[in-house]
Amino acid sequence: MVLFTAASDQYAEIVLQSFDGHQYFDHILSRKQCLHIYQKGVFIKDLSIMLGKRTINDIIIVDNKIESYSSNLENGIPIISYYGQDGDRMLKKLARYLLNLKDTQDVREHIAKDFYL
Repeated sequence: MVLFTAASDQYAEIVLQSFDGHQYFDHILSRKQCLHIYQKGVFIKDLSIMLGKRTINDIIIVDNKIESYSSNLENGIPIISYYGQDGDRMLKKLARYLLNLKDTQDVREHIAKDFYL
């Protein structure tokens, strides 16, 4: 898995700690790897920088800001922001959804259908 955040490297480290460190992630990308659209104040996560070892049909991006993956909408799963709320179950639901995509030939087809793209 790849952690790709539009935040700083320091924030990425905080996220990693919540996942018990680096054991789940083989690569970490942060704001430095985003495209910055200055006029809009938006950071875009361009998934093409991950191509090589990976193919675009295998990449899924989960983000609370749709503009962050606007260049790859068919790879994106929107999620609500998390601020430490008790009772939040979104990650559990997300995990079930991702497990259903595990053996899929092209995740984009399922995401497009399931999220009405």
